[in-house]
Amino acid sequence: EAPEVAAARDRTAISDTLGRYRTAFEQLDGAALTRVYPSIPQDIVTALEGYQSYRMVMSDLSTQIDGGTATVRGRLSLTMTPRRGRPAAESVLAVFRLERQNQAEWIITGLEMTR
Repeated sequence: EAPEVAAARDRTAISDTLGRYRTAFEQLDGAALTRVYPSIPQDIVTALEGYQSYRMVMSDLSTQIDGGTATVRGRLSLTMTPRRGRPAAESVLAVFRLERQNQAEWIITGLEMTR
């Protein structure tokens, strides 16, 4: 397989992984979130129960692949509506760390966010 074909396949799979991460948050689905990010802190998964809605927009994504690992940097625009209290919105810089699980699947192994 040509390297550019493998790289394109990896980029697509990484994009799919980040899409599943976003969808899990937006659907407030802790089980789906844990599947895509197995080492996510449990308190984050538990906190989903406190939200009525959660929206996430990813932008300015830059992906670097190094063999079986990848780093994706970008901006997350978050809009959160808690079950109690006022809605909040914030924009953060995010650095995702990912690892290839098999030929076509990647998981998130770490995430750093800064305001």
